[in-house]
Amino acid sequence: MSKRRRSLWFVADAQLIVYGATNPAAQLTICGKPVPLSTDGSFRLEMAFPDGRQVYPIQDWL
Repeated sequence: MSKRRRSLWFVADAQLIVYGATNPAAQLTICGKPVPLSTDGSFRLEMAFPDGRQVYPIQDWL
């Protein structure tokens, strides 16, 4: 019986979803970019999650 060559490949990706709430009057940034708030102060943001070490600074202020 002849041996068949098999080709195996695999692709994976990841995404970071940051969500939460703050004072509706606050301003919020993640990685220095403004994040829009809903009227109740909640937010949800999808971000790329590349390989390697990542730092995502989050700041809010009134």
